[in-house]
Amino acid sequence: MKRALPPTSLLLLVHLLATCFAAHAQSEAPTALDRVVITATRSAVNISDAPASVVLVRRQDIDNRNVSRITDTLAQVPGLAMGRGENGQSNSFEGSFSLRGMDTRRTLVLQDGLQPLQSGSSQGVNWLTVFIDDVERVEVVSGPFSTLYGSNAMGGVINIISKRPDRAEFTLRAKKGFDDAEGEDFSVYLRRPLGEGLGVAAGYSRVRRDGYVSESTVRTPVTGAPGTAVNGAIATTTRDGVAGFIVGNRGRQPWQQDNAVVKLSWDVSTASRLHGGVAWASAEQGYKRFNSTLTNAATGAPVSSGTLGISGQRVTLTESNFVGSTPLEQGSLRRFAGYETRVFDDGELKADVSHSRRSFTFPTVSAASAWDSGPGNLTDSPDQSLDATVTLTQPLSTAHVLVAGVSLHRDAAQRRSYTLTNWRDPGTRATTNNGYDGQTRTLSAFVQDEYRASPALTLYLGARLDRWSTRGNYFQTTAPATRIDYAERSETAFNPKASAVWKAGTDLTLRASWGKSFRAPSNLDLYSTTVINSSISPTGTLTTQSDPKLRPETASSWEVGGEWRVTPVLKASATVYESRLRDLIYSQQIDLSLTQRTNAGSARTRGLELGISAQPLSWLEVVANASWIDAKLQENPTDRASEGKRLTGVPPRTGYLGLTARHGAISATAEWRYTGKTFVTARNTDAVIGVPGSNDPITMVNAKLGYRLSPQWRLNVAVNNLLDRQQYTFARLPGRNATVEAVASF
Repeated sequence: MKRALPPTSLLLLVHLLATCFAAHAQSEAPTALDRVVITATRSAVNISDAPASVVLVRRQDIDNRNVSRITDTLAQVPGLAMGRGENGQSNSFEGSFSLRGMDTRRTLVLQDGLQPLQSGSSQGVNWLTVFIDDVERVEVVSGPFSTLYGSNAMGGVINIISKRPDRAEFTLRAKKGFDDAEGEDFSVYLRRPLGEGLGVAAGYSRVRRDGYVSESTVRTPVTGAPGTAVNGAIATTTRDGVAGFIVGNRGRQPWQQDNAVVKLSWDVSTASRLHGGVAWASAEQGYKRFNSTLTNAATGAPVSSGTLGISGQRVTLTESNFVGSTPLEQGSLRRFAGYETRVFDDGELKADVSHSRRSFTFPTVSAASAWDSGPGNLTDSPDQSLDATVTLTQPLSTAHVLVAGVSLHRDAAQRRSYTLTNWRDPGTRATTNNGYDGQTRTLSAFVQDEYRASPALTLYLGARLDRWSTRGNYFQTTAPATRIDYAERSETAFNPKASAVWKAGTDLTLRASWGKSFRAPSNLDLYSTTVINSSISPTGTLTTQSDPKLRPETASSWEVGGEWRVTPVLKASATVYESRLRDLIYSQQIDLSLTQRTNAGSARTRGLELGISAQPLSWLEVVANASWIDAKLQENPTDRASEGKRLTGVPPRTGYLGLTARHGAISATAEWRYTGKTFVTARNTDAVIGVPGSNDPITMVNAKLGYRLSPQWRLNVAVNNLLDRQQYTFARLPGRNATVEAVASF
């Protein structure tokens, strides 16, 4: 049963919030709203002068929020919809999101500007790989950036920038969660200079959750005579409006994630720096006993399987309908190194390389199996990525800055499906059923010229040439036995971009840009046919078929926007944009049991973003924004019924309001976040909300209060989903939950 939120936590939160906001702070000069960022141009530029819309999440913003994963810090980004990843208490390791109508695969996520966090198999992002205490800031740049970053940067770039070991820090954290956040967090992080130009950083963290009941089991009637009469079913519908019954739930799914990092740096000279390190992450999702609400109408005995009669209709049920793909395991090992030095007096040369290995395993139950035993399958999907980039930033004159470079990105992925004699025990692996091997490689060269045409006008002109190639195979050992080897093929993408930034006045900056971008299909798109358990599929499983002939997607985009500093402490911004996509790689849903990947034709995303940031009082910061997103599939010859429908996973509107107050030893943050309804099916048939499996409009209110007990010790109390709204993004999001955290910094 759901435990009530401790009343003392609510009283403490209300009391301290009232104290904080009623306080009168000493008169202080307002902090500057501008910040320096590097992602938009690959060189340092003031955020107001960047040729794109940029959101900077600072370290203090991270500390002011209740953060379990890095996604919890991104709520303030306009047009960003995080899905299940919006609240880190949920057990979604590889979370989906969309930015300006571009989903996870079309928005590049980087660590330190080089290392993509996208999987070499699916191009999804496993957020657990980011060690929170090692993050200095996050820069989110919206719009097409294939000119500087290549594939996947159609919607923008999320750049997670790590701390440098150039200062002394020792931090200990311990957190206790309640209700749907039941569990514990612990972390230790150290960085310090060692002298002689040497520095070290290292840390370890563990996040453990008991899980909560998030997935209900829904069964729809079938033709035929009713079976054994049962009580306890709850009438509902599927997300597509088909009448059905809730017959129980899958129980809690506890999970745990671990992170560790070790980094070294060496200032070889005043002009050169060498750095490198290793980052490791692991996550496991378990399971608890399912709960059936059904009882035999005649005897009162519990019922969890059989041919049943519910409201005079025939309903079939097996224990396999109550299970998910658990135990699930994910992991990654990332190694990285870099060198940067001054060249040609005032130029900078940077060389970086990283290699990542990832693992992903999960079982699939057969329809005839019981909850805890019986045959099934095990899917094992390891992948690895190699990235190398050399970049030169060279001023050519007082008006020209040239950025040029070359890069290599290589992915290798495979999948194997094995028969399990006991689907709950990966150790019972027997024969190999099917699998694939895929390799993709992209060689790139890029250049960008920054030209200050006048003191008020700066022009950017850049281009990138990418050569993408792929090869792979698919095999099946069960009848009919098959093996298909796909010969290597390649394509070339040329992506130019032009931007202008005009300082129309001391308080007004306008910008405009046009550019092209592309996304190469993933190995999963090309070669893999996957099967996962699905509570809404009539067969109990969802099959997704690949297409080895998929072409890369392309997009042509423009945006116009600017910002106006209304007063020294109030800044307003606005951006209007549009992107037109060709050869969109889309998941066409044939029915509730089968989805196929295809090049859909064309799509269009366009929208408007409005925002303000202000510091009306020396102790109070306010950030607010709203986004309207019109993202539709325009042409799809393979499924005409999907034309004119909204792109899947993209909300029509998002909104955010955040308040941060600081006074003396007290700090407080309150956030309101709204994300409109999204669709899962290409034809937008899943219009029903508020039922298991639906994708609802989401309203989330979170708050956090901090009190510094001493210069070294801090106590934090946080409440997520303060309004305790029941909301679904397929699974039910966590209800109201609280955490108490102690932080020691030396």
